Amino acid sequence: ALLGSAAVAIVGEDDTVTLDGAADGLESAAVRIAAQVRASGRRQVFPAPSRTDDLEAVGAPILVDGVPVGVVVAFASPVRAALVRAAEEVADWCAAQVELGGLEASRTQLAEAELRALRAQISPHFIYNALTAIASFITTDPDRARDLVLEFADFTRYSFRRHGEFTTLAEEL
Repeated sequence: ALLGSAAVAIVGEDDTVTLDGAADGLESAAVRIAAQVRASGRRQVFPAPSRTDDLEAVGAPILVDGVPVGVVVAFASPVRAALVRAAEEVADWCAAQVELGGLEASRTQLAEAELRALRAQISPHFIYNALTAIASFITTDPDRARDLVLEFADFTRYSFRRHGEFTTLAEEL
């Protein structure tokens, strides 16, 4: 409805087709159009087949870093200049969404890597300080030293089990 077309298809790199609208029998046409648009890397208008009741189409590539990752295909009768521009805008929007998805995955990987690096830096110092504190209680307060050793064992067991993963605040506490 937004494009004012009879049907819209998004065709992925592997020729998976998602259709919306009066899409009966348009899957194969969408795949064929997508292959031609991917090959050229630019938008194209496709006239209707010889029958007068068939739909025309416009295909616009979804480009991420200059590489087509999919194609938006809009079917209408007739294809007007506004639909050509609108299909290209929808393809650009889809490309932005794909890039944002990749950015979010990269951001998550970066956060996990920073956490692992931080744990690698802190762990030796923490272990040294914890053992020194426990050692200071061995002669003055053996019961306290025993409790601290058991707590330290629980903590290290937890740390090794959760290594590299995010955890909740409740689990940390």
